[in-house]
Amino acid sequence: MQRIPPVDAAAAEPLREAPLRRAAGSGFSWMMPVLLAGKVLHFAVQMVLGALLLDEQFGTLAIATAVATFVRVFTDGGIPQVLVQRGREHYERLAGPSFWITVCSSLLTAALLAGVSLPVARLYGDPALVPLLGVIALSLPLDAPAAALRSKLRMDLRFGAIALITLGSLVIRYATVIGLAYAGYGVMSFVIPLPFAAAFASLATLAAARELPLRRGGGWPAWKELIGSSAWVLLTSFFRGFGRNGDYLVLGLTASQATVGQYFFGYQLAAQIAMLLAMNMQQVLFPVLSRVASDLPRHAVAIANTMRVLLLAAAPISLGLAVTIEPLETLIWHGKWSRAVPLMQIFAVVTPLRLLPDVVLASLAARGLFRGAALLGLLEGIQLMLATWATSLAVGDDLVGLALGVGGSQAAFALAAGWYYAVRCGVSTADFLRAVLPAWLVACLAAALTALADRAGLASLAPLPRLAADAGLFLVLFVVLARGVLAGHLAQLATSLPGPLGPLVRRALLLPPLARCT
Repeated sequence: MQRIPPVDAAAAEPLREAPLRRAAGSGFSWMMPVLLAGKVLHFAVQMVLGALLLDEQFGTLAIATAVATFVRVFTDGGIPQVLVQRGREHYERLAGPSFWITVCSSLLTAALLAGVSLPVARLYGDPALVPLLGVIALSLPLDAPAAALRSKLRMDLRFGAIALITLGSLVIRYATVIGLAYAGYGVMSFVIPLPFAAAFASLATLAAARELPLRRGGGWPAWKELIGSSAWVLLTSFFRGFGRNGDYLVLGLTASQATVGQYFFGYQLAAQIAMLLAMNMQQVLFPVLSRVASDLPRHAVAIANTMRVLLLAAAPISLGLAVTIEPLETLIWHGKWSRAVPLMQIFAVVTPLRLLPDVVLASLAARGLFRGAALLGLLEGIQLMLATWATSLAVGDDLVGLALGVGGSQAAFALAAGWYYAVRCGVSTADFLRAVLPAWLVACLAAALTALADRAGLASLAPLPRLAADAGLFLVLFVVLARGVLAGHLAQLATSLPGPLGPLVRRALLLPPLARCT
């Protein structure tokens, strides 16, 4: 990997004023409401399913989700990502072939997922996996047009359209899940809405892109070019599946179904902020970084800035969940998932750091270094599965031990990967640490002080007042500490916000100009 000179303040100035930075800020601002809406909807789904389903049923869902994740990476063949990386100058020539390769890949992937459903069910001894995987397979071809045309919206930096389509899909999916769960469809209620959400996404993306791909030719000579470039993209996505879901597959073979269910329920609730942030970040960060891929000093500054803003957004949300999950569980599920509460707290602490490899992957892909991205995904997957296997052998069904072993290894890997790549790009170790650690440490301190106050007296309150007190105290502590320690981070975040939102945030937090916050 080519090493570039260290980044200094002079190199950072052009980025601060660049239109691309404003585009990135606008993109993140569009995606943030979608992130929050997705978090609320996902929590509502977990609240309902957590009350209606058994531990064992969540274990079945965990295995189905993991298997589908590995197979569905082949849905678009990695083609849309290659198309975005190539840029708008190649779009007219490659758009037709890209669409038809995506459609064919989705059909083949659906057939593959349906075909492996029976062997997987036999491997795990769970017949319920067959219909679950079958419905997921049905949704894949329906999502193909959206996957193909979303690349055009990303290249045009139309993040508002992407955000609205994503929000519509989330509403359709999660609202239907809740309705079906109350109607008694059990674990199937989680997958039945997928075809409907996929169909909506495709129709809405077709309308937003104002393009009918059927009118474009197949462009057969370009197939070889695109497929050859997408091979490493596919491997990256496949290996990334191990880094996101490999623990479920391992636990499904080494732990009881009830433990897998508790682990899956707690992990999903604690890590959803990371998953949603990662998904939305990829929509915004990859096309923006692709625009400055040839300007490596500027690209390096963008990496450091992205890590800084990302940790500032993720840390308070995740650590806020860590200090409120215990009264929240008592209030909603009345102790049914109390065994998973310490696991949720541990994963909530490490979740912000787990986003660092997503920044690295977006940067590698933007520079066309798909082989490096695949290697990173492979290493992340190996690390997770080995850590899960070793921890499971050591602690058995102890959820706290599993969370400490798996979560600790994930945090260590994320920090190491983020540091290594940042330094290779010219960001000093000190600048990397200043970008990553302050917001996370401030959130941890605010959470620790809140936990001490909770143990000193707030724990004796009823669940609802305790929840409100813990949440309010954490918010006040974080804002006060962040205003005193992270003024520069907050000012930088404010400059990225579009329209009047940035000045409003700056006035609300009494922030001086960015130049005086460094």
